[in-house]
Amino acid sequence: AFAAIITEVVPGGPAAQAGLQPREVVVSVDGTRLEADRSLGDLIGGRKAGDQVRLSVASRGGEPREVIVTLAQNPDKPDAAWLGVRYGTIASRDDGPRPRMRNPRPEYPRGM
Repeated sequence: AFAAIITEVVPGGPAAQAGLQPREVVVSVDGTRLEADRSLGDLIGGRKAGDQVRLSVASRGGEPREVIVTLAQNPDKPDAAWLGVRYGTIASRDDGPRPRMRNPRPEYPRGM
């Protein structure tokens, strides 16, 4: 299974306004689960500023919760939607619960 672990939430950005926190894990966007070929950036990148997305988010030891985020205009790409986070991709192996970082250097991916 794949997920995106939030490493930074931009103050005042859409994610911050929705209450997302660093170290929370995003597992799906509008019911579509993240996969190896379907990252958080891919799922947000096709949206427009003003769109609302429903994120399924989990924190360590907590139950997953649904968070509605209204995307803003990307300050670096005016034609792209912006969630306002930095993140890394994690993958849990089928033989154990230990996640491994797939993208250890977080960055602002496309549309983020």
